[in-house]
Amino acid sequence: GEFRTCSGLHQSPCGARITMRKVLQIWVTLVTVCALAGRVSGGYGLSMFAAQSSPPDPCYDENGNPRRCIPDFVNSAFGKDVRVSSTCGGPAARYCVGEREDPKKSHPPAYLTDLNNPHNLTCWQSENYVQYPQNVTLTLSLGKKFEVTYVSLQFCSPRPESMAIYKSMDYGKSWVPFQFYSTQCKKMYNRQQKAAITKQNEQEAICTDSHTDMHPLTGGLIAFSTLDGRPSAHDFDNSPVLLQSNEIQIHNSEDNTSTILTKLCEYC
Repeated sequence: GEFRTCSGLHQSPCGARITMRKVLQIWVTLVTVCALAGRVSGGYGLSMFAAQSSPPDPCYDENGNPRRCIPDFVNSAFGKDVRVSSTCGGPAARYCVGEREDPKKSHPPAYLTDLNNPHNLTCWQSENYVQYPQNVTLTLSLGKKFEVTYVSLQFCSPRPESMAIYKSMDYGKSWVPFQFYSTQCKKMYNRQQKAAITKQNEQEAICTDSHTDMHPLTGGLIAFSTLDGRPSAHDFDNSPVLLQSNEIQIHNSEDNTSTILTKLCEYC
C-alpha cells in the first residue's frame, strides 16, 4: 500500500519504521514523507556561491541563528532506504511471484520509496506465510526529527482487519502507540472502539474500525491524521508530543491471503 506521513522537519536524526503483521503475505508499493523542510545539512552560510544560488532559509536569520518559521512541506521519504525483515523471492517460493535475482519478478524494499508512477506500478512484497503473531517490519530512517501530521498507506491487496501505528522519539529504543485500526479493538489492542477524545487524553492512541473494510480489493487506503479530533490541533506548537517523532512503526494483523502495499508515503 501507500504509506504517507505528513511531518515537520527538525534538526535531529530521525526515521520511520513500519511493521506489518500478516497471515500469508504482504505487498507495499510507496513510501513518501510529508515534512516541513528545515535547514539543509551543511548548506547555510558555508559558501558564498551556495548563498547566491539558493534563496534564504526562512528558518534562520542572516547570522545563521534559528528562528520560528513555517517551512515548506517536502517528501522526505523519497529515495530513502527502507530496512525490512522479510522480502519475497529470496529464494523463489511457490505462490510467491517474486524472485530476487530476476529484476522483472523482484519486489525489493527500494520500491517503497521510488517514484510513484501509475503507469509503472512497483511493489515491495513480503515472504509467504507470515503468520500472526509474527510480523513483518519496515523501518524507514528519515535522518531528522519530524512533526508528523499525516500517515497514509495504500494497499494493492485488501486492507488488513487490524493495524497499529506506533511512534518513537528516541530512534527506536522505545515505542508509543499512535493509532489503532481494528474491527475488534478490545480483543486486539485492549482499547475501547472510537473512545471520546478530550484535552486530558488527546495524547493517547485511539482505536477505530474505519478503513478496515476489505473492499476495495486493491488500491484501498488507510489514512491517519494525527491532529484530527484533537482539542489542541489549532495550538500544536504548544503540544509537540502530538506530532513529534523520529520513527514510525506499523503492525499489520490480518487473515487475508496476501497484502500488497503499493507505496510507503510520508507527505502532505
